[in-house]
Amino acid sequence: MASGNNIKTEGIVLSCIKYGDNGIIVSILTQVAGQQSYMLKLTGRNRRSVLPLMQPLSIVDIEAVHSQRATVQKLTEVHVSKPLMYLPFDPIKRSIGLFVTELLLKSLRSSVADEQTYLFVRNSVLVLDEGIGGEYNFHLYFMWKLMRLLGFEPDVSCATGRVFDMVEGCFATQMPLHRHIISGSDIELWLILSRLSLDNLASTQLNRLQRQRMIALMEQFYTLHIPSFSGLNAASVLAQIA
Repeated sequence: MASGNNIKTEGIVLSCIKYGDNGIIVSILTQVAGQQSYMLKLTGRNRRSVLPLMQPLSIVDIEAVHSQRATVQKLTEVHVSKPLMYLPFDPIKRSIGLFVTELLLKSLRSSVADEQTYLFVRNSVLVLDEGIGGEYNFHLYFMWKLMRLLGFEPDVSCATGRVFDMVEGCFATQMPLHRHIISGSDIELWLILSRLSLDNLASTQLNRLQRQRMIALMEQFYTLHIPSFSGLNAASVLAQIA
């Protein structure tokens, strides 16, 4: 980060909305300043070059002016850092990308820099773009792994209990007093999630109903550990194709 209020950093675009006649507000997960909202005025000179860079999960280099009092910062320069070759154009990858961006927008704390989380997201975007097989399971892998970085990774190291206690985040030998549990056939789905890795995405065989159930279980877990978290709209879209 540069001195004063001026910063130069790499970032990952999460969302972009039109602001007025000649402006945009873009949410970017930055490497040095966490998730930030930026305003950029579009001109005839930069409109054609900037807007293509504002697609979800685009990896960009930015220059910006930050003010501690402002909730929306000023973006002064933006350039492509790592071009995505397939994600913006492949309908499956694009749908998964929208799921990932919505998950990040609803779970990350704004303005909190976390390089480990940033590098995980960046690497995941590049893997999704380049393709390693098993794309239909990618969003499940991403949603599970993100929980560790957010500080509430489920503990499945001792899977001998009757139920999984979602509040405590571990297996329980006795039924908890609350109703937030995983039991029955859902336990096996929960354990499959815990074993997902980039190496076994393609070999993990799941049907559409199993994936939908896995997302529902993780959504419930996120909601218990992030009070502001709400359901993922992109999940219903993704359910139609994955």
